[in-house]
Amino acid sequence: MSFDSPRRGSCLCGAIRYELSAEKPVMYNVCHCIDCQKSSGSAFVANLGVHKEEYEIVSGQGTLKSYSTSSTSSGNTLTRWFCAICGSSMFETTTEDKNLVMLQSGTLDDATDWKPVQEIFCVRRRPWLRRIDGVPQYEKLAPES
Repeated sequence: MSFDSPRRGSCLCGAIRYELSAEKPVMYNVCHCIDCQKSSGSAFVANLGVHKEEYEIVSGQGTLKSYSTSSTSSGNTLTRWFCAICGSSMFETTTEDKNLVMLQSGTLDDATDWKPVQEIFCVRRRPWLRRIDGVPQYEKLAPES
């Protein structure tokens, strides 16, 4: 399946809209850590990473709010960006890699051809949730290459 660039996405209420020029993400993780569970209100998040220059907010910049924490497993500061109107989690940035934006994959209008490449913090995966077949599973963070 092929897509015309750019891909588009939004928050639930549509106040924040973005365009993505990446042909494919540089990473696509399913994360089961407690912070991701708490911030999403779900059992995991599916984050896809793109280079900052491949991501552009086209409307609603003033509606973005953020929450930062350095109580992460890596010790790096993680900032979670969300819509102040509907509360949708939009993306994350980290001090570890300032050129990376980690999008909440559910905000994309269509990304059916992109699949996660690994699951991390599987030690926290809910017992009723199945692993994704064919992708590496890591108890905590994936080893650095």
